[in-house]
Amino acid sequence: MEQTKLVGLLKHLNNKEWSRFEDYVQSPFYNKHKEVRQLCSYLYKYIPDDKKKHKLEQQRVWKYLFPDQELDAKRLHLLSSKLLNLLHDYLAIIAHEDNKTTHLIKVLGELRSKKQYKDYAAVLRKVDKTLEEAPEHIENKYWQKYLYHQELDIHFLTQGGRTYDSNLQEKSDSLDLFFMVKKLKTACDMVSRNKVIGSDYAYHFVPELFDYIAQPNNPYAKEPSIQVYIALLKMLLYWEQENYYPVVKELLTKYSAIFSAAELRDIYDFSLNYCIWKQNEDTSSRYYLQEMLEIYRLVVEQKIIFIDGFLPPWEYKTIVTTGISLGESEWVEQFIEAYKIHLPTAVRESAYSYNLAFFLYAEQDYKGALQALYQVTFTNWTYYMGAKMIQLRSYYELNEGEALYALIDTFKVYIRRNRQLVAIHRALYLNFIRVIKKAYQVKEKSDYLTAGQYKKEYAKLKQKQEQFTPVAASNWLKQVIEELAPD
Repeated sequence: MEQTKLVGLLKHLNNKEWSRFEDYVQSPFYNKHKEVRQLCSYLYKYIPDDKKKHKLEQQRVWKYLFPDQELDAKRLHLLSSKLLNLLHDYLAIIAHEDNKTTHLIKVLGELRSKKQYKDYAAVLRKVDKTLEEAPEHIENKYWQKYLYHQELDIHFLTQGGRTYDSNLQEKSDSLDLFFMVKKLKTACDMVSRNKVIGSDYAYHFVPELFDYIAQPNNPYAKEPSIQVYIALLKMLLYWEQENYYPVVKELLTKYSAIFSAAELRDIYDFSLNYCIWKQNEDTSSRYYLQEMLEIYRLVVEQKIIFIDGFLPPWEYKTIVTTGISLGESEWVEQFIEAYKIHLPTAVRESAYSYNLAFFLYAEQDYKGALQALYQVTFTNWTYYMGAKMIQLRSYYELNEGEALYALIDTFKVYIRRNRQLVAIHRALYLNFIRVIKKAYQVKEKSDYLTAGQYKKEYAKLKQKQEQFTPVAASNWLKQVIEELAPD
């Protein structure tokens, strides 16, 4: 059973979720099947322990449930399916429980339908308190207010109300705000993806929304969330211009408190994307590179960028790379050490060692960089590729030709066999290998070739450089080739 969807999903439950799920399955309100309860208890006992995964063999599970019967695979599959359906329902209930406001508003509706108005008033006070809590996404605040005022409006009508009631207006306003913020956020995502991955998502009604909100005395124009997302979307849409980015920065300084950490992470991701686009537009400028580092400093210090309490290793790597590009050696070294403890436990040592190696390489401590890479376990292809690039460049700088050529051969095989690499990445790295190999050959020959012979070899290198593009680490290769130029 180890390869079943049921076991695969159960493996992702933490201890608290496992315990609550077993209580759920054991409850006769949700499950009246004795064998399903037994199956859950059995799996609860063995799934969390990888050393006991042999206990999940189909025959063993069946013998536990029906010790005196021959294996009936179809019946066991049916029991597993029932337990999987219970697990799906449990996850939906837990997700619903996390949304206290929506849950309580539904309770209000049930109390109203049963004319329990005294209890209705008590629950209403609870709803008023939960509405003050910031939801994970700002548009959900408006949606909850819509549901809240909708319920109060229905309640008003059932009580015989025939006069003006503000809840109808507030319901409509909340729905408008929900739509506008959701639409602006979605458009930001579409524009960003169109630029990053070359897609062609169509974002409708955006010009109309801009015009509507820009109308004089528009009641929604002063809403902080609307201001932020309008500025963000214009920054992304008209990224060639530079007048919207400062507005976004100012608004985030002013209104960041209204957003959850999860939403701020998305907002700052849009800002980082913009900075990357501008930096790529003019690589000679360091302004937007510096802006990127400032954003990273902010989201790290406030733990906005953290996921489940940990700093993602890919963000750790990007921050180190950005800091090194700006020559912030002292700060980068401190960052690498200070935030090691905040990395996920499973990848902590590898991520730390890899980034330390990258830092040491940038500091021209090539032997130290190679030593640090010995501690790296290659959990994915990006770490492997990055590590090999550091090794190749270090061997080049240390004049370790034998090691360089050996690594080129193994690296080439890996690149060609790795199916996770898309065509552009495969081309980038294979081209790098071709050029660095030729560059080192020219470097080796520089001591014994005549001036004329050396010029011919260098001409071949330049030809190779022009032929094999695009290429990884292009700036470094350009520098290397310039250093080899004949006097």
